[in-house]
Amino acid sequence: MALGAMAKHPGLDVKIVPCGLTYFHAHRFRSSAFVDFGDPISIPAEMVEGYKAGKERKREACAGLLDMIYHGLHGVTINVPDYQTLQLMRMVREAVVSAGAILLS
Repeated sequence: MALGAMAKHPGLDVKIVPCGLTYFHAHRFRSSAFVDFGDPISIPAEMVEGYKAGKERKREACAGLLDMIYHGLHGVTINVPDYQTLQLMRMVREAVVSAGAILLS
């Protein structure tokens, strides 16, 4: 969609922001979750031109953008071996956020 929009509207600068969601109890309604946002992904003009060219270059542009998105999501996705590690990460995050709030006030 991003490549198509940028191909159709020259000068449009679409940014894709990776967002990682990690739920503590995914099966429960209103479960606690980690929400992490990565750096915005800028789409290179060469990819847009490849998309516009069609055929093989269009496929390469789409594959290249998907690869950039994959790496962006990888950076914001939490993979831990067990629930205890996830809880530890939650406590550390809360401590860091609290410390930051104290420093800012």
